[in-house]
Amino acid sequence: MSRFSDIRDGLMASGLFLLLLLLLITPLSLISVWFLPLPFLLVTARNGWHSVLFSAALCSFFSLLFTGQPLFLLLVFFSVMTGGVMGFLYRKETSTGTDVALGGLVAAWVGLLLSGLAVAFFTDVLAHIQTIWREQWEMTQEMFRSAGVDEPFDPDAVKMVIPGVSMLFTLPFPLLNLVLGRRLLMRKGLPGKYLLLFRKWRLPRGFFYFYLLSLVVLLLFSESESVGIAFGNIVIVLYLLFFIQGLAFTVFLLHRFQRGKGWAFAAVFLSFLLPPVMVAVHFLGILDTGTAIRNRLEEKR
Repeated sequence: MSRFSDIRDGLMASGLFLLLLLLLITPLSLISVWFLPLPFLLVTARNGWHSVLFSAALCSFFSLLFTGQPLFLLLVFFSVMTGGVMGFLYRKETSTGTDVALGGLVAAWVGLLLSGLAVAFFTDVLAHIQTIWREQWEMTQEMFRSAGVDEPFDPDAVKMVIPGVSMLFTLPFPLLNLVLGRRLLMRKGLPGKYLLLFRKWRLPRGFFYFYLLSLVVLLLFSESESVGIAFGNIVIVLYLLFFIQGLAFTVFLLHRFQRGKGWAFAAVFLSFLLPPVMVAVHFLGILDTGTAIRNRLEEKR
């Protein structure tokens, strides 16, 4: 592709990002915020990393010029990281839509955590939030005491799970951008990248061993605050992944034994509604990842 095309696509991506940024001050922000990585996905998938760096520099410059707020650079960073990784994976001939989505999920999660660390290091925003949180929690404690609860939940424990829970917030970014980005890229002649059928999803077996290792480390070194925070969040994220894997294995079993889609919807619904069912599905995910039971069932067909 010519240098002119690189510059043209970089300018178009920058313009689209600035438009999405502008929409954040309108009611359309509820929609536009989820597609901030889209321009960088498109330009990287078409032209490679050099174009996204050009776009990132332009967006950073104009964001500072129009807003005067350095914090907007974090939005650029988060969007470039998420969209750039997704575009890079989309550009690879051997990648699937699942690869693109998972790569985008990890990139979005890391980008969000790094942005949070930057905010905590360079500003006192988190200190103000923590002050407000403690004031509200003191009021809640009074309500607990009036209800006869002497030892309410420790509010400081919430900080230990924020990184892991933040992955739930980033989940829509890769999925929504993949769906819309795929449509736009296919119009430009690129191949469509689709998610695998849900029943065919399967985590690599390395996740199984890493989960066991993380649990062992967490049990042995739980008294260390840093280890507790780090591996506690790793376990939360892996628990979520194995829960999703368990849902995929449940759908696989229902398909294997020729049960209708209604059974699958009921299984997913009960998994979110009843905690014991969620735990059972989580163990099914561990079983599916750590053993060859799926292969054996497929061989018997």
